[in-house]
Amino acid sequence: MILFADGFDQIYDDNSLTNKWDYKGHASMNYPSDKGVNGARALNPTRDGQGDIGTSKNLSALAAAGAGNYIYAGFWFQPVDLPTNATDGDVFCFANAPITEDNFGSQKINWSNSDSTQTAIRLVLKNGTSNVFYLARGSTTLATGTTVIKKNTWYWIELKVCIDNTSGVAELRIDEAVDATFSGDTYNAGAIGINSFAYMTCYNATGTSHFDDDLVINDSTGSQNNGYLGRTMIETKYTSGAGSTTQGTPSSGANYSCVNDENGEDGDSSYVDIGTVGNKDTYTFDALSSSFTTVHGVVVNTNCRATGTTVRKTKGQVKSGSSSAQLSEGTAPFGTTYKTLQSVSETDPATSTLWTESGVNAAEFGFSMSA
Repeated sequence: MILFADGFDQIYDDNSLTNKWDYKGHASMNYPSDKGVNGARALNPTRDGQGDIGTSKNLSALAAAGAGNYIYAGFWFQPVDLPTNATDGDVFCFANAPITEDNFGSQKINWSNSDSTQTAIRLVLKNGTSNVFYLARGSTTLATGTTVIKKNTWYWIELKVCIDNTSGVAELRIDEAVDATFSGDTYNAGAIGINSFAYMTCYNATGTSHFDDDLVINDSTGSQNNGYLGRTMIETKYTSGAGSTTQGTPSSGANYSCVNDENGEDGDSSYVDIGTVGNKDTYTFDALSSSFTTVHGVVVNTNCRATGTTVRKTKGQVKSGSSSAQLSEGTAPFGTTYKTLQSVSETDPATSTLWTESGVNAAEFGFSMSA
């Protein structure tokens, strides 16, 4: 089941990053508009001597809890620079507690100190002339790969992790081939399972960086997307027209144009207000421009906030032909700060099977106030 996905096309600045992710570290984060794997926007964690964490995201529930349960990450990775001295370079991390620099005791992470309080499974790029990846449990190396990583080259990176003190698993695939694998003790301390994940910036020299794109996090539950997904692309589409249901009130003009954030999130400058529980808006979208062999799912992002004092919740909405579906529910934040809530549709409600490209193009997506 897909737990989270981000193509980074909606990430323009630190504000839009933390609207979707839960934490931004002290290191510099850049969001170039033309450095992605398909020439679109990418994430660019950059070492600036201030901190080790780029950005982290917490899961809504503990995943991959115990033997036989797995969490997967897949993303595109291109190193701009490579570690050159005695310090290796962390790239990505799964952990069983929120990943923040404060949790580790300082902006510079001491993995040995963290081993007694939580478990972190790290993807690390080795220093020196080898420039291969290795997997680590905190400060302990578990397995070392053999693929030599080169600058300015895109790699499809996949991780498979289970935290357990006897039957744990940590595995790395590069371009769909196993590069490093470990089975045994993957547990140090804390909960048995995965609570969070993070992009790291622990390259050893100030100014070094890497580009990251099209991240998908999934686990081994459910009937769809319950293993390695293989090379995956995320195409971001924006509202282009009114759907069959228009029950919200626009700030001005057409509803669909008020929620089109193709040029960046604009807060209260344009919005659609839904004040009645059960009401919804659905919209049409431009057709996909890429040709996909398999559509793993459709991710609906709703950038929202609650007004007044009553807790408000929203659900993603899907309409395909005469069939409709409500997706997962999220709680809108109070105050003036927006939060991007995400819900995933893995199957077409009209067919109860995986989406097809034509099915996505013909469908409507939107949101409702569910509580």
